Amino acid sequence: MSSKKKKEQEDLMYLGPTISGVARHSTVFKGGVLPKKVEECLKELPVMQRLFIPLSQLPEAMKEMNNSKSVLCRIYRQTAQKFTK
Repeated sequence: MSSKKKKEQEDLMYLGPTISGVARHSTVFKGGVLPKKVEECLKELPVMQRLFIPLSQLPEAMKEMNNSKSVLCRIYRQTAQKFTK
């Protein structure tokens, strides 16, 4: 048997603010596949990509989110300002 199985992308969790009709906070995207509406938001605010965290990196990212001066926290606020009202 030949195992030419392509390496699967890791699941991603969205740690950004809930964006109505696009993504909810803490949503997990299987295989790292993001819906079209999310991709459209990423085109408008590319830095938002940093809020999609591989599950293996979640503990570190959660610690960073608890620091209001961290890069992730700033990106969260930028995303909220741009896409939520």
